[in-house]
Amino acid sequence: MLDTFMKRMQTYMTTEDFEAFKATFDAPVTRYVRVNPLRISVYKFKEIFPYPLQETSVSQYHFSVGDEVSGNHPYHLGGLFYMQDASAGCAVEAMHIQEGDRVLDLCAAPGGKSTQISGYLNQKGFLVSNEYVKNRAQILLSNTERIGARNTLVVNEHPQKLCTYYEGVFNKVLVDAPCSGEGMFHKDHEAIDHWSLEHVDSCAKRQKEILDSAYIALAQGGELVYSTCTFSLQENEYVIRDFLAEHPDMELIDPQIAITRPGINVEGIDHTLVRRIYPMDTGEGHFIARMRKVGECDARVYKCIKGSPVTKEITAFLVEQLSEEFYQENKKRFFMVENSLYYWSIQMPAFDDLHIVRCGVLCGSVEKNHFRPHHHFYMAFADQLTKKINLDIHDERVVQYLKGNEITCEEVDFNGYGAVCVHGHVLGFIKKSKAQCKNHYPKGLRLV
Repeated sequence: MLDTFMKRMQTYMTTEDFEAFKATFDAPVTRYVRVNPLRISVYKFKEIFPYPLQETSVSQYHFSVGDEVSGNHPYHLGGLFYMQDASAGCAVEAMHIQEGDRVLDLCAAPGGKSTQISGYLNQKGFLVSNEYVKNRAQILLSNTERIGARNTLVVNEHPQKLCTYYEGVFNKVLVDAPCSGEGMFHKDHEAIDHWSLEHVDSCAKRQKEILDSAYIALAQGGELVYSTCTFSLQENEYVIRDFLAEHPDMELIDPQIAITRPGINVEGIDHTLVRRIYPMDTGEGHFIARMRKVGECDARVYKCIKGSPVTKEITAFLVEQLSEEFYQENKKRFFMVENSLYYWSIQMPAFDDLHIVRCGVLCGSVEKNHFRPHHHFYMAFADQLTKKINLDIHDERVVQYLKGNEITCEEVDFNGYGAVCVHGHVLGFIKKSKAQCKNHYPKGLRLV
């Protein structure tokens, strides 16, 4: 399979580029992090991060790091950064997200691009983040919670059904399509054994179907970015060529990203307006095409979701936990849905019979006549919490907390629910009684 793959790649490149491409297979894998601006500024992150950071051309938030950085670091578990390949980050950079945009990420799990979009939205506008595979939708939800997103609708739905329901709603749509994953071969050589030309063709067929669905959800004047982490013509330039032929009101526009390598010259598209990113450029590899639906901007008016007013008990909890200014400005955004308390943007769209995993922020639920807060509440409102335990990164209680063990704390004087922080950044929450702190860190996230 490797020989077949390499022979095909050789037809895509100059001799010099192909030699550089082959050399990447013997080079060590470079790791990257993306700072989460919802939780911390780049300036402050550089101050507290204990390992070297090397800037990249992708964005101000992307850095290359050494192998010592892992997803088990408290700053990662606290949502301060996300492990994301640099080339993958270029797809969202091509969207040029603005605060207030209505965004759809149609193939979103595990959540790297959705969480990147959330950072640019800055808790304004909204993001519908969809994943068709049920168990992957739960991973997407976990990452959405961890980075503290407030305005995301996490959905587990077939793309065609979702896009038909939200016809013409979104001014920005991302299709990071399921693909043959050739960009992963550098760091996962065994994946080559599962590669075949038949699989490439199968992926291309599915990608065209997903793009056709995305077209329905895109507003007139809106932009659609298509990306893959593969290199085949069938899944990239040919998919775009066929899509543009079937939708004459769509046009390619310049992605305006740091990587300027053009696509492969094929009849039917302007290859200078798409981007190919190879491992010798940055990251593992990506293809990116940015398109616009011709016409005046005209996003469809949509129905918003509604809920019931909160009870006095829950109001008291919110007043106790949140800063007075934030609560007064946002109290009308807290609603009850059956026994659960949610926070959502006023602009959040209704969803009727769609399979919804999470709408906005799940703040907590009433269980046996008592309100119990949820992990998402503390992550989403980390900068507005008033009851906190703040630990040093080297304090042994940090690891004990992340393992799910009870901890003690005599430094602060409060009882009841409160956040556990490391250097001021929230990891989760506890319920404190005198010095004893009952651990409420989610079981599925705990260190082993």
